[in-house]
Amino acid sequence: MRYRSLGSTGNKVSILSLGGSALGSVYRETNLDDSIAVVQESIKAGINLIDAAPWYGHGKAEEVLGKAFAGVPRESFYYNTKVCRYNAEPLEMFDFRAERTLQV
Repeated sequence: MRYRSLGSTGNKVSILSLGGSALGSVYRETNLDDSIAVVQESIKAGINLIDAAPWYGHGKAEEVLGKAFAGVPRESFYYNTKVCRYNAEPLEMFDFRAERTLQV
């Protein structure tokens, strides 16, 4: 796996990342054990940049990742997420308030 510097942080991230939308069953229903295996095998293969968002399965992807990260050394991956898109209703889809971002 090749890595690149993440700005001036000193962190090295893989040139490939694992996108979490499928973990949230965005495209089709997924199996929890299979999803966990995908995440863990990706990390073992050197992919250390993992992406998700609350929008992916309305929190399901983040729940799957929480379970997949259990027992994985924290220094072996970087997790990035997006915020502000939570609701399927177009007029209520986005919420940019800091309070909502911090809400579980």
